Amino acid sequence: MLCYFRVVIPIAYFSGKLLGTNLNYPTYDKELYILVRTLQTWEHYLVSQEFIIHSDHESLKYLKG
Repeated sequence: MLCYFRVVIPIAYFSGKLLGTNLNYPTYDKELYILVRTLQTWEHYLVSQEFIIHSDHESLKYLKG
């Protein structure tokens, strides 16, 4: 995300499709799986700096880490 005059602007999005056995996972696991896939996809940008993940998925808001 880009901060421009105190307004945060997303600079990239990630979209994925669940296939095969991933469709049988509970909702919480599906959301976490997509989050992990996103981090793997953007890892080369994220590895050298601190970042914040913004998600609109209620069940993932209680992750600690």
